Amino acid sequence: MPVKVFSCFIQGIDGHLLEVEADILSGLSAFTIVGLGDQSVQESKERIRSAIRSTSAKYPTQKKIINLAPASLKKQGPSFDLPIAISLLAASGQLKSDLLRDTLLVGELALNGSLRPINNALSIAIFAQENDWPKLILPAENFQEAALVEGLEIIPVENLQQVWEILNGLQPFPQPPTIRPTLPKYPSKRATYSLIQGQNEAKRALQIAAAGGHHLLMFGPPGVGKTLLAKALPEILPPLSKTELFQAIRIYSAAGQPTESLLTSHRPFRKIHQNSSLISLTGGGNPLKPGEISLAHGGVLFIDELPEFPRAVIESLRQPLEDGRIQVARSGHHAIFPASFTLVAAMNPCPCGYYGDPQKPCLCTSSQIKNYQQKLSGPLLDRIDLLVKLPRQKIQLDPTLHPDSLEKVKLSIQIAKERQQKRFQNSHFQNNAQLNSLDLRHFLTLNEKSQEYLKIIIDRTLLSARAQSQLLRTALTIADLKNQDQPTNLELAEAFQFKSSEF
Repeated sequence: MPVKVFSCFIQGIDGHLLEVEADILSGLSAFTIVGLGDQSVQESKERIRSAIRSTSAKYPTQKKIINLAPASLKKQGPSFDLPIAISLLAASGQLKSDLLRDTLLVGELALNGSLRPINNALSIAIFAQENDWPKLILPAENFQEAALVEGLEIIPVENLQQVWEILNGLQPFPQPPTIRPTLPKYPSKRATYSLIQGQNEAKRALQIAAAGGHHLLMFGPPGVGKTLLAKALPEILPPLSKTELFQAIRIYSAAGQPTESLLTSHRPFRKIHQNSSLISLTGGGNPLKPGEISLAHGGVLFIDELPEFPRAVIESLRQPLEDGRIQVARSGHHAIFPASFTLVAAMNPCPCGYYGDPQKPCLCTSSQIKNYQQKLSGPLLDRIDLLVKLPRQKIQLDPTLHPDSLEKVKLSIQIAKERQQKRFQNSHFQNNAQLNSLDLRHFLTLNEKSQEYLKIIIDRTLLSARAQSQLLRTALTIADLKNQDQPTNLELAEAFQFKSSEF
């Protein structure tokens, strides 16, 4: 008689219920798995055979059929080894199948029956909680990640023999560790921000970017501190919220990246190289995995020497910058990954890097300079709120930042974040940078003098409609940093200075 065991499979970072149906038929020994399983699923037959033989159970020698439902969706990865093995034992009468009705099982089997860790443990645990599954059996090494989800009985197991004995009542369900992992507190201090000497305008731009989620482009000659400034941004950002942390862990797990650092460090900081492919940036492959822009979700994506990247790579940023997510489609596969990050880009003003430098002459021709700067399209620049020119600084032996200044910066950013949380509590927005022109009318009100000043700016500079919205969003964030309700002429003027910079 066919039996059914329940598991979970992941598309993108979202979980879907998997029904593992098993039947034992009379006939010559054969093992068939149907239901659009990939190569790793088909190879599970040999892992399961050896794993069952390493336990006290008996491997069924009759004809065996496994159906992975729904059969219309492709299943990938080795995490179905455990539910398939358990379904075979239940179908052959070696397990009490009624104990499996309220339990999800996931895990990869080794030949000796031990369980190896899997990817996407947190996504599976979230799926189990949201769909009211009371129990989740998974490899012990995945417990710390899955245990972040509350209201779910997570049963960590070491091997197939242990699962077989538990489900047969030969041993009790193991007690998970009493101390569950906790969310990270505010990260420990770093010295990066305090190392920055001078560049007050750029540091102010970092504060605005951190407070409102605005994208930033820095340009200047080599050695003026562009990379150091970019690395300092995660330091002044507040720690990940519980929701943001869960999203980040799910993305890292789907990409096969270690997740431990997310529990102990700053927000994600991803730096991509000029040789990075389009797929490594946007995501793809088989199975579909998130790319660097998704791994930077909730944190910072740093792109150094932006014009050196292929045009297709640069332009691929346009949609994620606007929507906060990316849709990845490959042959037979489709997934949507979160990609809400703060872009920090850096570039030299010309190929040699010294155009406009008062101390070192530029060696580039005018056409080289023009071609270099035109690699950045207008639509891409329109999506970047803050443009900052970094001049060469004189070397100083004493730091320009007082020891308590970093804490003051963090406090002002925290106040700005709290104001935005209150402002957007009844909407889907998380920060000012996500507001479009229609939303700005609802959340921003300028007094009469500020409206006249804004009209003068627009008339004299011919700002595009998108640039006008960026100006207002930035001004609103500056007002939040000052703990005031609405921007005035001063905030509009400061915001405009970050849009009027020229290479």
